[in-house]
Amino acid sequence: MKNKLIVAISLTVMLISGNSIYADTKTKIQHNISNNNNDYVETPSYIGNYVTVSKINKDLIETIIKDNSNSENIINYIISEETLVYDKNGNKKSLSDIQKGSSITIYTSSYSPAPLIFPPQYQADIIIIDELNSASIILNNADTYFENNDMLVNASNKLALNINKDINIVDKENNEVNVDILKNKDLLVFYTYSTKSIPAQTTPIKIILLGENKTALTNIASKIE
Repeated sequence: MKNKLIVAISLTVMLISGNSIYADTKTKIQHNISNNNNDYVETPSYIGNYVTVSKINKDLIETIIKDNSNSENIINYIISEETLVYDKNGNKKSLSDIQKGSSITIYTSSYSPAPLIFPPQYQADIIIIDELNSASIILNNADTYFENNDMLVNASNKLALNINKDINIVDKENNEVNVDILKNKDLLVFYTYSTKSIPAQTTPIKIILLGENKTALTNIASKIE
């Protein structure tokens, strides 16, 4: 039992520190950024992992993720009616569209508790289904976004959004949303290319308003004062 607990803790650490292929919020590591001569310690609001589905039922998705040594590890995700599912273009899908063998990106809240069990188990908040037969490269990012120098910048200071009138902006029910209400909100962003600056800048092809994240806003309140 003691050995299993040690393995569970090790896998949990790997999940937090491991890379994700298509997700920008890769880690739960805090980021130091400088803004207006004040130092902030930032935490991305969501952890993203790129995984392969090994089994799915009505309550749970069992997945396999490869660590940096190419070893395969099992991670389980709890699913429910609240779990949001999209394809890589941002079109709404359902849990029934996920099959064994599907490659998916799963986002889970950084602020959700992570029980020390084996295999590791997390809440699936957002799922992006990858379409391997698609030639287009579309990336995605889920995070809390703040206004900074006329741009929207995510909490991890990894991505800044150039907003224009041609961007498709909707809420979770696919209703059109005014750009003026996006700041200080959780957003799911779909985009193609970005600059190599810090943060990287991009013009999204679609933005989905997820809502207000009070925990994230409290955690980094100094940034939005």
